[in-house]
Order: sequence, then C-alpha cells, then structure tokens
Amino acid sequence: MLEAVNVSKAFEGRPVIRDFSARFAPGSRTCLMGPSGCGKTTLLRLLMGLETPDGGRVCIPEGTRFSAVFQEDRLLNRLTAAGNVRLAARVPAAQAEKLLLALGIPAESLSQPVSAFSGGMKRRVALCRALLAEYDVLTLDEPYKGLDEETRERVMRLVEEHTAGRTVILVTHAPEEAVGYDLIHLPV
Repeated sequence: MLEAVNVSKAFEGRPVIRDFSARFAPGSRTCLMGPSGCGKTTLLRLLMGLETPDGGRVCIPEGTRFSAVFQEDRLLNRLTAAGNVRLAARVPAAQAEKLLLALGIPAESLSQPVSAFSGGMKRRVALCRALLAEYDVLTLDEPYKGLDEETRERVMRLVEEHTAGRTVILVTHAPEEAVGYDLIHLPV
C-alpha cells in the first residue's frame, strides 16, 4: 500500500509539508485540497518518488507504476495528439484517437501538431496520455483546469470510467471535482 509516514519537506528553509501521514489503499480515490502553496503538488511528487522527503518516509510498494497529469501539460508541440499519447502509452494510434475523440478533441484536429491546440485541448491530450499509460496509481494535479463546465463534466465521467478499481490521487481547488473522493485537507 502506498503510504506517507510523518513526511516533511522544505524548500530553501521554508517548510511546505510538516509531519504528513496518509495511506492510499489499492483502488482508493483520494482528493487533496487546501489553499495555494500548502504543498499539494509537492506531496504528489513525494508520493511518486520524484522528490525526497526531508523527514519521515514514503513507502512505495515494489513495482508500483505511476501515471500523472502534472500542472503543466508537458507535451511535445511538434507531435500530433496521438503521437504525444503514444510516447507514454504503448497503445495503437486508433486506441489513442478513440479516447481523444471521446474527450472532445475534434476529428479534424487529430492530424495537426498540438502546437495548434487551445489550452483546454492540450489538457485533454495530457489526460488521455495518463489514462492510457500502464499504471497502478494515477495522480492528477488540477487536471480539469481550462475546461468549460460541459467539457469538464464529460471528461470527469471518462476519467471515472477509465480509473475504476485503480488508485487515484486528485489535487483540485473545486469541491465539485472531488465528489466521490475521500478528502484530505492540507493546512497552510
């Protein structure tokens, strides 16, 4: 089981996380909420092993595979949407394109480089890539930012369908995005 035990982290002497503990059971859905700057993104990075805690420990079961949507989309602008997805998810182009269409990427955009995409379209490509990668734990750092309400609701439903039975850790400021998740409120 993924677990944080008394984890602390500081940057340039400024504490960001202090003595945080939590367990993330297989198949659990957890939402981290709190004000900007309280350490939500840092906590995700610690849980994925991308940062090392200054105190305490993060227990990552051997062989755990992570997939992530970071705050930045991290796409290669010269590649198509499916090309970006297939860098991380070893799936046929047709499978990537099917999910991209379901996420609301227009069919006529599939042949274009993502440099021509809007911010919301790029966000959905990043989500598609994370959903189709092989993973045990999916971390989502404000995955729905830049999406209008109708698109956000459709994308949230698709995320729920594609993550059934898997561990999901979501960071958001929007309570409506946290419905169905166990909440952890991080202090300032």
